[in-house]
Amino acid sequence: MKRRTLVLALLLSIVLVACAPTIAQISVVPPTSTIFWITPVPSPIGQPTITPRVIEPFVPSNTTQDISKIIVELYSIKPECTHSVFVDDPDIKDKVKFLDIEDSKNLNISWVQAISYSPDNTREAYIACVAGSPESQGCFDHVYVKNKASGKVFEIEFHGHLPWRPIFHITWIGNDVLAFTENSSPQVDTIYAIDLTKREYLYYSLYYGQCK
Repeated sequence: MKRRTLVLALLLSIVLVACAPTIAQISVVPPTSTIFWITPVPSPIGQPTITPRVIEPFVPSNTTQDISKIIVELYSIKPECTHSVFVDDPDIKDKVKFLDIEDSKNLNISWVQAISYSPDNTREAYIACVAGSPESQGCFDHVYVKNKASGKVFEIEFHGHLPWRPIFHITWIGNDVLAFTENSSPQVDTIYAIDLTKREYLYYSLYYGQCK
């Protein structure tokens, strides 16, 4: 029985390592307080309410305006390991939706995992886990942005997202561009950079972390 338990534990540890995101962690600063604009309740899967991680805006080391170079520096990735989705569908650039918070369901049983403030402190971006159906007994990551002046909150509905895929590494690049990643599979991350003023993708690529 003990041997079987050890084997199961080993297999579980292998699975967890394989499923870890392939992109390096970006700068995280300790939060000064627990900040929730969504009611801070226990998660639908029984985990306690958490204090969100606060992620600093990214400041490139040089003055380049090339978003591809900025993304490479931000996430410490290899350019040769990326594949731009725009190559397959150039018309997809403006296919990003912004949904008013009223259009989203179950936000009263959601909780924020990460927050990033724009450099000019006019916007707040969040990764929040939203409860699914009662049958799912879990929650699913979504990206929200709050305009601090108006108090209005909207959800970013981005192309290619599937509910069960986790979202990571949310951060601002300047005052208008929001970047984040989605763990599409153990071997592939999808990287997004969205211009919130123009309401279009600036960057949208697949990253193959194990490429040669």
